[in-house]
Amino acid sequence: MKNLNIKLTLLVLFFASTASAKDVNLLKDLDSLGGNKSLIERAKYYDTKNRTRIVQNRIVDRSLRFELGVSGALVTSASSYLDTQNLGANIDFHITPRWSMGVRYSKSYNQLNSEGIYRVEQAAARDLANDIYTAPAFDYRIDSTMVVLNWYPIYGKLNLFDVAVTQFDIYGLVGGGQMNLASGSTSALTVGAGVGMWMSQHISSRFEARYENYQESVYGTARPVHSGVLTATLGFLL
Repeated sequence: MKNLNIKLTLLVLFFASTASAKDVNLLKDLDSLGGNKSLIERAKYYDTKNRTRIVQNRIVDRSLRFELGVSGALVTSASSYLDTQNLGANIDFHITPRWSMGVRYSKSYNQLNSEGIYRVEQAAARDLANDIYTAPAFDYRIDSTMVVLNWYPIYGKLNLFDVAVTQFDIYGLVGGGQMNLASGSTSALTVGAGVGMWMSQHISSRFEARYENYQESVYGTARPVHSGVLTATLGFLL
């Protein structure tokens, strides 16, 4: 019995000494890390707020390429008495992915809105009653041709319902040209912004909002017109 107790005591002392040796070695290892000056200097100057910017290239390269398009547009604020829609054709030459020049042609289709119909009917009724009336005057758009310069400063990629990845550009434009009205021709200026989407190497679309300024003639008096044009375009890249 006494021999068994001695053996158990020796066994416990052996394991305790082994664990202590391991602890000492671990502490020595940790201390050696602390004594590694180069490692300390690297950790000291490591900036956890540092960020790396990664910009992926455009999927569709538009450098030195032509873009042809057909468009439909809604014209707003051009006349109090008319509703106007445009059908048009566009051609753009992309100098680089950031710059392009183009020509926009639009054919206008006009019809009286509810206010215009009311004013015409009111004038006709007063005419039948031999009453004094003022007939509404309309100087409506016939067509226009604009030369524009486009700048594409922002681009990105859009996941369409996990079906395809589409590239898009947000752009601004300025331009000018000629507008044909019922009263004759006049110069016009335009400025706007839009989003171009390049769905493949050859298919594109645009959604664009533009401000147009020109002069119309009513009863022989010229007056400025400030109108907005909302355009959707389907295009083809050559």
